[in-house]
Amino acid sequence: MRRIFVDTSALVALEHTDDQHHQDAVKLAPKIKEERLDIVISDHVLTEAVTMTRRRAGSKYAFRLGNELFNSKITTLIIADEKILNNAWDIFQKYSDKDFSFVDCISFAIMKQEGIDTAFTFDHHFEQMGFKILRKGRNVLRQQLSM
Repeated sequence: MRRIFVDTSALVALEHTDDQHHQDAVKLAPKIKEERLDIVISDHVLTEAVTMTRRRAGSKYAFRLGNELFNSKITTLIIADEKILNNAWDIFQKYSDKDFSFVDCISFAIMKQEGIDTAFTFDHHFEQMGFKILRKGRNVLRQQLSM
């Protein structure tokens, strides 16, 4: 099964209609389902996404997002263990010239560990680390996932 890592920026954009990436997120999300991709998120992304959604869009939207993630049959929640955190810390220190958040580094460590090369995100840091990110446009997923 092909998998895609979903980042905080995409989750928040889906729920928050005033987010600058909301329209793009709404267009891309169904394509993930059409391609039957398994969604992978980390516990840190989940925490960050529901908190940001609550602050920006309100509790109702944060609760909906959290319930969807917890109850989804296509979402795998990876808990960052000591190995992931150590690898993330190494990335965080190695790329001191970048402004990666530690949550970004945890995401990168998980993607490397799980062999996931594509993220649903609006955060350019994933590209800086060499990962593919979804883009709006025609046949987006087929083109990007076949690369």
